[in-house]
This record gives sequence, C-alpha cells and structure tokens, in this order.
Amino acid sequence: MPTPQQSPSTHKTLSVRDTSSPSNSSLIKQLKNDLKSKQHQHNHSQQEQHKHKQITKKQKLDKDNKSSNTKNSDDVDDVDMDDDDVQEANDAQIQLVHKQPIIRDFFKKSNSERTTSFLRPFSSFVGSQESGRATYEVKVDLKEVDLSRSHLCGFLTIHGLTDSHPEITTFFKGEIIGPHYSFYTDHEMWGSTKGDDLQHWGRFPSWRNLDFDPDFDFANDHIYQNAYNNEYLYMRWKELFLVPDAKIKDIRGASFAGFYYVCFNQYRGSISGLYFHRCSDRFQKLELAHIPDGGITPTYSYA
Repeated sequence: MPTPQQSPSTHKTLSVRDTSSPSNSSLIKQLKNDLKSKQHQHNHSQQEQHKHKQITKKQKLDKDNKSSNTKNSDDVDDVDMDDDDVQEANDAQIQLVHKQPIIRDFFKKSNSERTTSFLRPFSSFVGSQESGRATYEVKVDLKEVDLSRSHLCGFLTIHGLTDSHPEITTFFKGEIIGPHYSFYTDHEMWGSTKGDDLQHWGRFPSWRNLDFDPDFDFANDHIYQNAYNNEYLYMRWKELFLVPDAKIKDIRGASFAGFYYVCFNQYRGSISGLYFHRCSDRFQKLELAHIPDGGITPTYSYA
C-alpha cells in the first residue's frame, strides 16, 4: 500500500548572536571601565574618610591641650604672691636644689651660698693671743671661704713669740661647724677628746645658750642645719705648715701642732678663740677684730 505523502511545512530558524562581533566587544570593554571607575571611587572615598578621622582626632587633642593649659594658667593667675612670698619660695627652691641651708648676709638684703659680709676671701682680722702672762700680736688673713662646703683657709701671723723668730706665719685650714662638721673633733691626730671639745666650747657664753645634747649628737641636727643663720658661727682652725718655708716642722719655743676652737660673731665680725695642744698652756685666748678694707681687695699668691 502506498505511504501517505506529508504536506510541506515551514520551519523557523533561531539565530544566535555572535559574541565575537565588533559591537559586543565594545560593550564588554565599557563594562570593565565602569567597574574600574567604581572601584577607584570607592578607594578614594575610604581614603578621604580615614583622613577626615585623623584630622578630627588631631583637632580634639589640640582642643584638650588648649583647655588644660588655660586651666593651669587660670590656677596660676589665681595665686596672689607678694614680694615676701616670692622670696620665700625662691629660698625654698634654692635649698631644695642644693640641700644646704641658705646663708644670710646680715648686712645686705640678699642670700649667699658661699660667704657673709665679714667672713669672705681677703678679709683681715687683728688682735692678740694670751699665753700665761704674755700677750702676742696676731693677724689673720683669709684667702678662701666657702660656706657651702663649710671650709675656709688663710694665714695666721703672730709677733714676738720667740727671739729667733720675731714673726711667725702659718697656713691654716678651717672647719665650720654645721651640715658638714660636728662640734666633736673627728681627727685623732689633733689630740682632742670629746671631753676636751666640751670643755673648750663651754667657755663660749653663746655656745652655752645652745640646746646642745652632749650624749646624743644626732639630736643636735637642728643646730647643725641652721648653724649659718645664727649670730654666731663656730669653727676649728688647724695650722698646717710654716710660710714661706713649709719644710720647717717645728721652732724652739713655739708650737703650731695644735688647733683653735673659734667663735665668730657675724654681726660685728669679731673672733674669739681658744688654742688647744696637749703640750701647751691650756685655754690660750685669741681675740680678733675685723679690719675694714674700704673696698680695697689686695691679691696674694701662695703654694
């Protein structure tokens, strides 16, 4: 039997767009450029935000510092200090730095760390020393004075002590009683004991008025710390060698092996002293007065 013939039919053909065509390539390129642009804008925005945060933080710190400085300034301005308060504050600050008592000059409205009006380099004192029934003329010339170290030195000249040496000059150093030196002599070679020290210091009326504890020297710290601010200063003067010939160790009829207990009046510039040596007359008295120099300062040289 013959196969039935199919009738003709129409088929639609679907076309697929070719991505390799020029128009599609341009579109893809444009999309990539848009993506890069958006990424760049995003990065720039983040940088601007970070920068803004840093500026804001700095402005806040500057504001806080300014506020703090203004407060401190206001606190200072609120303090009303007169001249006495300023001077007291300066004194306290100097004392804190140096850890030393302020040395007051009794004849000037100023503070000094090294000297006073009479007790200074090139000051001279004249007077006498009594030994038994004899009296000898004495002159003292100070060469160096430093109260901050409780130290001084100079020349002591005595006249008529022996026929062979009508004038004898010795170089001496001094210890000033205060923050560095006690009333008790701390030199075994000088030959004095605590009993000798108390006997000699006790012969000065001003010393007897001190609240001194002979049994416990640490209790006397208030005396030592304020020693330079009182009317009287106490010292020990030790003669070291003859001038100009330091090689001479002794002179017949004279002795410079001992030392002096000294009481110095800061108001008048006067000196009272007692000479001590085991082999010499006891309690030899020294009395000296300051020589006004009229502003003339001579110069000396010594080895």
